[in-house]
Amino acid sequence: MLEYIEAGECLVYMNQSNISGFIVVRSRLFFGHDFVELIAVAPDVRRAGIASILLRAAVSRSGTPDFFISTNRSNAPMRSLISKEGWQFSGELNGLDEGDPELVFHIG
Repeated sequence: MLEYIEAGECLVYMNQSNISGFIVVRSRLFFGHDFVELIAVAPDVRRAGIASILLRAAVSRSGTPDFFISTNRSNAPMRSLISKEGWQFSGELNGLDEGDPELVFHIG
């Protein structure tokens, strides 16, 4: 995690003195476009809008015209967040997790 922070690829959401969530955005990782590698929110503060705040902050800092994110088809909470935030479906990757395709989305 420290390498992402030092590279400026990690945004952290603080609630008072506690880390409530973070997002890792890899610069130009996905075919030359910025890519959300990981987003996490503490279980006790989920559904409070923190993931939306982190996604919006990451998009506003993006260095590429299009920005990508992916999640497994089975991850309904993440798919709901992506949809709510206006990301568009780009495609499906099979073979990464057997029986659970990776869905790719973009915004830009």
